Amino acid sequence: MLAELLVRLIDGRTDGALLLDSQGRRLDRHDVDRILTRLGKRAGVLTSRDLTPHVLWVSRLAHMHDDKTPLEEIQEFAGHDDPATTHSYVRRRGDQERRARHAVAGADKISKQLGRWLTLAA
Repeated sequence: MLAELLVRLIDGRTDGALLLDSQGRRLDRHDVDRILTRLGKRAGVLTSRDLTPHVLWVSRLAHMHDDKTPLEEIQEFAGHDDPATTHSYVRRRGDQERRARHAVAGADKISKQLGRWLTLAA
């Protein structure tokens, strides 16, 4: 679907800017950020922050990691010279997952404790 949209936007052009506004002027990075953020909010994606090309890029790296792509391949795809740079992106993803697991475990403990207190109070 996205590829079809790009083909329509390019309209046979073989040089120049990829994205143009309605007057045929090149869109700058701020224009693209605004458009993506607006589309993301409408779609319910990252409604609390801007959806930027960088966010999409980091998301792609995270999905590669989730699909068990070796770190070296992710590093090559990202064009990072230092594996530590690539690792910092996928580590953040792991941090989010770890925090989610801790939140679930914490909620379970609180539930059990509340159950005990309610039993004692009855």
